[in-house]
Amino acid sequence: MEKIRQEQWLTLHRQYEHYENMALVIKLIAVLTTLGGLISHLSYWPLLLLLCVLWLQEGIWKTFQARLEASLLSLETTLAEQPLLPLYTNWQQNRPGLVSLIAQYLRSALRPTVAFPYIVLMFITLLPELW
Repeated sequence: MEKIRQEQWLTLHRQYEHYENMALVIKLIAVLTTLGGLISHLSYWPLLLLLCVLWLQEGIWKTFQARLEASLLSLETTLAEQPLLPLYTNWQQNRPGLVSLIAQYLRSALRPTVAFPYIVLMFITLLPELW
């Protein structure tokens, strides 16, 4: 059973890291979108809207990652007698209703590590309009 628990932890950890990598890809897309928009003299409103969509998408991604983190922590503290963590059962039981879920996504999007690059990119997008 210990080997199964280790494999389960490793699988969850890999998935957690995958979400982190995808969040970095979303940030990279935001940077490239901003650069492309500025180089092509795209109006700032469409660019700001695209950045908002990417920002919220990363917030959703980070919410998924936080759920995996909760499962990882639960697995690490589970008693040795319990063979497996019921990941999907826990996931479903902890999933809030629609309004709470949207609030959770927004909270994730407002975390400093998520919000910072988007705020900077939005400011950079507005610079040509301010000058």
